[in-house]
Amino acid sequence: MIYQKIKTNSNLVIKIFGLTVYTVDISGNTKHKKFLYGLTSRLRVIEGYNELKINRFLGAAVYRTARNKDFVKIYALGILIKTVNIKQALYKSLAKTARGYDDIFILNSNIGEAFCILFYLSRALSAKAGKRKVLFCVTRESLLSIAGMFAGNIPCVYIRKIEYSVPDFCWTLGGKNFYMFPAEYFLEVENKARAGAGAHYFTEVLNLFGVNKAEVKPQEIIVPQSIKRSALAKAAKMGLNNNNFIFISPYANSCALLPREFWLKLGAKLKKKGYDVFENSEENGFTLAEAFALALMSQAVIGLRSGLMEILTQTAVPMQVIYTDFRQRAVFGELPSKSVLSGFTLKKLPAVKSNITEYDAAEFTLEELLAVIDV
Repeated sequence: MIYQKIKTNSNLVIKIFGLTVYTVDISGNTKHKKFLYGLTSRLRVIEGYNELKINRFLGAAVYRTARNKDFVKIYALGILIKTVNIKQALYKSLAKTARGYDDIFILNSNIGEAFCILFYLSRALSAKAGKRKVLFCVTRESLLSIAGMFAGNIPCVYIRKIEYSVPDFCWTLGGKNFYMFPAEYFLEVENKARAGAGAHYFTEVLNLFGVNKAEVKPQEIIVPQSIKRSALAKAAKMGLNNNNFIFISPYANSCALLPREFWLKLGAKLKKKGYDVFENSEENGFTLAEAFALALMSQAVIGLRSGLMEILTQTAVPMQVIYTDFRQRAVFGELPSKSVLSGFTLKKLPAVKSNITEYDAAEFTLEELLAVIDV
């Protein structure tokens, strides 16, 4: 095998011709990347808003950044060369993009939260702004293909991922209001889910943005023929029977991955029942819009809980969603699957079109889970 990518819940290994060329290891609040067995490496340690990054070459520290909630100090070969004011730098980087707009919403989050803002809240936030012009900025380019299918056209642009978060949800610079998920928000949501008491992430999103449930007016997704054609063309190259297939989505950023063997057995089970199987993955090269268009044609969707699942609730296709533990992610601790299901269930989202069945993976052995999932 020329190229091999091995991904687990806290590690990534990339091999070329059997030689390990790149590794990523995550442990607690530390992330360590190595290229060619440490020829170059990067260490990242986060504690709240304090963050340390060290780039090494042959083991020697050549570049280092140290951040608190207001400033970033940059060192080269141990010498301080620059101090950056985070808010001012962020405003400067967005000045051209924000030109002509008054209220700028920076959706620096995973796909699920960003989709919820665009799909459920964009109309309410625009209405609240009145005569002020609103702009939505996504830090995941793939979301543009989804926002582009909304019947209610919204101003939405892609910006490079925000390197440094700020401690405030809203701040004003140059006469413009900027809104951005503060880092503590995501920690608080998971802590509330861990504590139980019925907390749900969508309610927390509403509270953060000051929108009540009565003001929520979901967008309508209309898939253009061009997107359908491109999705079908890619599916045809794979030999997919697009008249009778199951859409499988085995990957997620937060949920722990299930063993590969589970998905292979599930695929074999479905094929024995006469279905073809489409597995959504980066390697297949489908945009989010194309994946949505293809899922619309499927007989059912089966997948690990991920941001994609929020989007697919609008397909009206039956869904079976598996919840696993949230794995350790830098400053984010593990979250048991029971809390993930309680705090992030799709069934509490408004205007869901699909009939959804949800499973807590911790309540089953893999063989039992394989047996209960059926179409």
